[in-house]
Amino acid sequence: MAGLAGQSRTGKTLLVKLFAKWFHGREDAMVRIDGGEFLDKHYISRVIGAPPSYIGYKDPKDTKEPLKPEDVDQSAMLSQHNLNRSKLGSDNDVVFLLLDEFEKFPQEIISLLLKGLDDGEATLANNTKINLRNVVIFFTANLGMRELSNRIFGFNRSSDSREEIVDAVQGAYKQFTTPEFRNRVDEIIVYESLGEDDLLKIVGVETRRLNKFITETKTLPLFRSQRHEGGGQEDS
Repeated sequence: MAGLAGQSRTGKTLLVKLFAKWFHGREDAMVRIDGGEFLDKHYISRVIGAPPSYIGYKDPKDTKEPLKPEDVDQSAMLSQHNLNRSKLGSDNDVVFLLLDEFEKFPQEIISLLLKGLDDGEATLANNTKINLRNVVIFFTANLGMRELSNRIFGFNRSSDSREEIVDAVQGAYKQFTTPEFRNRVDEIIVYESLGEDDLLKIVGVETRRLNKFITETKTLPLFRSQRHEGGGQEDS
């Protein structure tokens, strides 16, 4: 398990998408849970399933409507079906689990993950088991960024900015997590705020992606027929 910590909009989630694309050919080849959604008290049951006799509970033994491999299991986002679905069509037996805004996750989810990291499997609230032996877990967090918001806003590149960011993240991380949790984290990667040079490079990358998209779109039959109906001439 690895943590990606630092200021928002610095590419933490993008890194996990690139890993997914590298292994499985698709940026969305992952199971992603958004910590901000836990403001809805019912969201936790959507993640780990509803217990028996509760609204939303799905009996795992009920096979009246079996799920197809490409279907989403609505009973629990962390179900084994959804973990397997995330790598559907890939030869690599690796599942990526992204926990966004980890500081907003309830303790119930964290405890379940700790047990899963110990035993290699975990039991969801709906009494179904999931295999975590082939799951790579990333979590993103903005821990410590509120304290530094006034110092690193904009294009700050002071000589001590990196040290300040790392100290702030590590301090907040230790306050938020338990030693039991930290002992199971392989690495915490701290992201610095983006500088002007970084933003220019990002603009260059996105511009090339847009040019490629436009070039590929022009080859589509629908696009060609629309140009023909308009007189057969392209705009200059």
